[in-house]
Amino acid sequence: MAKAKKLDDNLQTDHGNKQNPRFQGVTRYKVSTFRENLKSILDEVHLGKRVLIDVRDTPYAFLIPADAPAAPMGEYEDQLACIISERLLKDAPMHILRPQIEELARLEREELFALMDIDKFPLPREVRKRVLAKLKNPEILKRLEKRRKIVDSILAAKRDGLYEASEHATGLQTFE
Repeated sequence: MAKAKKLDDNLQTDHGNKQNPRFQGVTRYKVSTFRENLKSILDEVHLGKRVLIDVRDTPYAFLIPADAPAAPMGEYEDQLACIISERLLKDAPMHILRPQIEELARLEREELFALMDIDKFPLPREVRKRVLAKLKNPEILKRLEKRRKIVDSILAAKRDGLYEASEHATGLQTFE
């Protein structure tokens, strides 16, 4: 497996010192490492990883799975839904991430702002109470928490060697 370094949370955008949420949780490779390990890195991307290729420590290319949700270009709410989903469901497979983004994109702006208050799960009681007070439908938070638990289970299974790439691919196929 290729040697990767995780991006730190202080990655700067081209626009100054704001963090770029697109690169949070992304695996970063030097171009030489990418060339040497092309097949294994592309396999990682196919399984849902996002990969950034560096040339002289400068971001050069950003690889995402072909079935990844398109970066939202329209409504502010769509952009917030994408940021919230990718932040709270970090490392989630696309078949879990995509429906979450679509669900959150239907919320009103104030509800999305409430969800932006969530840093991580499990939620402290006071944060949970504050977020629920601002949501019209409390099921939204429950579904988000359940998806986080599913992602954590998948990550634990991968870590324990119980989650195979072929099982993941089979789970994404549709049968007629």
